[in-house]
Amino acid sequence: MNVKIFIQHNYNRILLFFILLTGLLLRLYQFNNFSLSNDELSFISRSQINDFSAFFSNGIYAETNPPGLIIFLYLWIKVLGTSVFMVRLPFLVAGILSIFFAYRIAGNWFSKTASLYVAAALSFLSFPIFYSQHITPFGPTLLFTLLTIWQWTQFLFDNKTKTKHVLLLATYMALTAYFHYFAAIFILLIYLSGFLFISKTYLKKYLFVFLIAVITYIPCIFIIFQQLHQSDVINWISSPDSDWIFKHILSIFNNSIWIISIAGIIFLISNIMSFGEIRFTKFHFLALLWFIIPFVIAYYYSTWQRPILTHSLLLISFPFLLFFLFSFIQENRKKFNGAMLFVFSASIILSVIIEKKYFHTYHYGEFKDIASKTSEWANNYGEQNISGVININSPDYINYYFKKNKTNPFPFKMYRNEGKEDLYKLNQLIKNSQTPYFLYAWSSVENPIETKRIICDKYPFVIKNIDYNGMAGITLYSKYDSTNVIIQEKPLLYVFNGFEEKETWDKDTNLLTRDSVYEGKYAILLNSKHEYGPTYTARLSKITNHTLKKIQISLNAYSTQKYENAQIVATLNFKDEDNKIFENYFWISSKFNYFIEPNKWDKVYLSFNLPKLYSINDELKIYVWNKDKQAIYIDNIEIAFY
Repeated sequence: MNVKIFIQHNYNRILLFFILLTGLLLRLYQFNNFSLSNDELSFISRSQINDFSAFFSNGIYAETNPPGLIIFLYLWIKVLGTSVFMVRLPFLVAGILSIFFAYRIAGNWFSKTASLYVAAALSFLSFPIFYSQHITPFGPTLLFTLLTIWQWTQFLFDNKTKTKHVLLLATYMALTAYFHYFAAIFILLIYLSGFLFISKTYLKKYLFVFLIAVITYIPCIFIIFQQLHQSDVINWISSPDSDWIFKHILSIFNNSIWIISIAGIIFLISNIMSFGEIRFTKFHFLALLWFIIPFVIAYYYSTWQRPILTHSLLLISFPFLLFFLFSFIQENRKKFNGAMLFVFSASIILSVIIEKKYFHTYHYGEFKDIASKTSEWANNYGEQNISGVININSPDYINYYFKKNKTNPFPFKMYRNEGKEDLYKLNQLIKNSQTPYFLYAWSSVENPIETKRIICDKYPFVIKNIDYNGMAGITLYSKYDSTNVIIQEKPLLYVFNGFEEKETWDKDTNLLTRDSVYEGKYAILLNSKHEYGPTYTARLSKITNHTLKKIQISLNAYSTQKYENAQIVATLNFKDEDNKIFENYFWISSKFNYFIEPNKWDKVYLSFNLPKLYSINDELKIYVWNKDKQAIYIDNIEIAFY
């Protein structure tokens, strides 16, 4: 057989081979180099608990997902270790196999050409690439979902109903449900869809499939109840907007109008060229049903109960959008289809590399480089000369990379900064610090905006600073000036009130006192007669002509009692077209007891970003709220506008 005949007979296989190979190369690029994410390190940490009881209580029960991933990682790591490449390898394999089985299903349902387009999209789009490169339950869930559908299709439409097929279908269903709870709902939808097509001949066997899957899943029922009792409620997901589905489609196509346009053109041309030749079949119906229904369920649950809807959640339904989109492509136009497939594939790859800059973007917080920079700066400046704080979810996450780098863990004095009481701990740590340098790092957490201000009061000079696309950061501060200092942002306006002119912003001189002052001759005293302190009031348009982004406030305070509810408050008010005043549409505060102790003069901070939709005509108010009417001395109020 000559080469030409071989290519003609194996045309689709050859194209599939190059699609899979290219998809593999895209997934392997930087595969071992970019940092493990917060979630990945969490999974690794929980799967390495050796004590059986602790493994369940701190590993499986503490999760919000079924135990499949944790159990798999436990066994995998026991055999092959915790190197980045090895722990990520199964998810890479799952991604490639998902492409192959999506290709098989699309070919079975529609056409070989449609299946090539589906394979190309799953190989090259950043959305599926991402879940082939990270340790998450979503990649394996997609694979087991596709395996379920492949076996389901063979059972219902290819009459493959022997015992091995029954067992395989039940096994794939159970495995899918063991990796994600939402996938379990999707699998139930797939199974119930089968009753639309099942013949009476195989009904008993089909019911038996479900029975085996349920029996297999029984151990997970107990785990569900334990997780509901022990796990934290997911609170980082926002309720979906009415146009969420359109944003989702845009997201999965690289957020690229160019790619969506090409896919849309292919869809339109295919429909025009195949008009009257392709009928709307049961598989078109299933593809639409299985793409839309999961979204509808997640959307309304997120709206009525609690938010769960994310792009990752719908990875399992994503292939069915592709199935439907490319199902109308006819087989008998090989040259045209091949050319369009090349254009489609090349466009996606270029979009991923150039337009989206996928391989040079921080998708999660950074841990690898933070560990490296921490060790490097400790060596350069002397570990004994640096006090360090890192804001992460667990010390294990950064220690993973210290161990990989074969360096001793840097002795961070604090590993969590969630604000509120943690700000007090940070403030005390900094006040007691005797080192000339202070290192602060954070990753994959919400970093309190007051942190920098607290540090800079004692360590005003920034020696080194690295920002990882707003998802992580590391900064080295110094007490003393240096030629290498990074110039900090200067405020647009600085307001100071030291109460030295015998008048306050409210011109209430009765508040002035000499009994106890932080600096100068006067402070103000709030007591049982004064619930509110002096108020700074200004319209934003009068403060500066520039766009305001951030406001930082500080003051010094003293009391003989614990500051239970005393706080700095900032509000924004506006007037509508009818001149109606809407008070406090934006309200934020910071309690004194987050920062200071009784019988000590110390600093209280409030920093915040202005809301995106604020108006320059809004009125800003800043004041002290002495809610419990305690005796409190206040001095040196500072307000900086950025």
